[in-house]
Formats: sequence, C-alpha cells, structure tokens
Amino acid sequence: MCRAAASSTESLGSHGERLAEVKAQLRIGVPVAFSAVLRRSMTVWTVGFVGQLGPKAMAAAALANSTTNTFALSIMVGLSSASVTLVSQAVGAKDSRQAGLWLHRALLVHALTAVPLTLFLLCFAPLLVAVGQDADLAAAAGEYAGMLVPAMWAWAAMWALQPWLQAHGVVRVQTATSAVAALLHPCLLALIVPRGGLVAAAAVDS
Repeated sequence: MCRAAASSTESLGSHGERLAEVKAQLRIGVPVAFSAVLRRSMTVWTVGFVGQLGPKAMAAAALANSTTNTFALSIMVGLSSASVTLVSQAVGAKDSRQAGLWLHRALLVHALTAVPLTLFLLCFAPLLVAVGQDADLAAAAGEYAGMLVPAMWAWAAMWALQPWLQAHGVVRVQTATSAVAALLHPCLLALIVPRGGLVAAAAVDS
C-alpha cells in the first residue's frame, strides 16, 4: 500500500509542478469565467430596464431572452464544446494547420446551424400563438426575438472562435471586450429605452 501511495504521489508530480498546473488553469479559466459573467450581466441589465416599461414588456423580453438562450445559445455552446477537444488536441500536437482547419470547419458548422435558428426566431410570434400564448404578448416577444437575430449570428462566430483562442491562450482580449460591452450596455439602455421602448431595448441587447 505504501508503494502504491508513493507511486500515486509521483504520478501527480512534485508540489511545484502541481502548483504550476493550477496557475496555468487559473490563468485561462478565470478570464473566461469573468467574460461569461459579464456577458450574462447584460441580459440582466436589459430585463431590468425593460421592467420600467411595464409588466407586459418585461414578460415579452424575458420570454424572448429565455427562449433564445435555451435554444440558440445552448446549441452554439454545445457545438463549441465539441471543437474544444479537437482544437486542443491539434494545438497540443503543435499541428497549427489542423487547428486552423478545425476553426474553419467550426465556423462553417456554426453558420449552417444559425440558418434554422434564424428562421425560428423570425417565426417566434406565430409559434407562441400556436401553443396558446396571448396574441399581444406573442407579438411583442416575436418582435424582440427578431431583433436578436444579429446577436445570434455574432454568437455563432464567437463560439466557433472561442475554442481556438483558448487553445492558444488568447483570453484577455475576450475579457477586455466583454468588460467594455458590459460597461456601455446600461448606459445605452438608459439613453435609448425611455425613448424607443421595447424595440430599442432589443436592439441594444442584440
């Protein structure tokens, strides 16, 4: 048992090696997690400002955002998860050409996936009516969802690029851009939403 324990300890490496691995993971993981929090915070800001327009506007925005996140965003994240393994293997093998090919294929797959998702968002209002939703609420949610189409295509590109960037250790740029967007987002909402209403909030959210 002592030999097994000693062998297990040796396989984990020295204390310095384990500490270096933890630091390397945190160096990439913390900025990525912070970027995700910043991106999510923008939706919270939007719903908060839309709430000032009334309960029906808030219900429409919440319905459109939750549905978009559940379908479009979840699908893009799932596709991106598959790319993470493939790109990381290529980068680990120092095969830059294969890593680039995986990136190009990911961009193509995400773009093709965005096409039916775009149709889904554009047909969101009649789909809601078909499942028994209030017609006025469905119309407002459908208008909001339609304004999120540009954002969905941006998600497609971002989630295709993210595995490649992370595999190369490029994470600070993503965090910086997310921070700038998160800071500007409530300012734009405060300027536009009181004048433009629900459509303006959807445009800023997009």
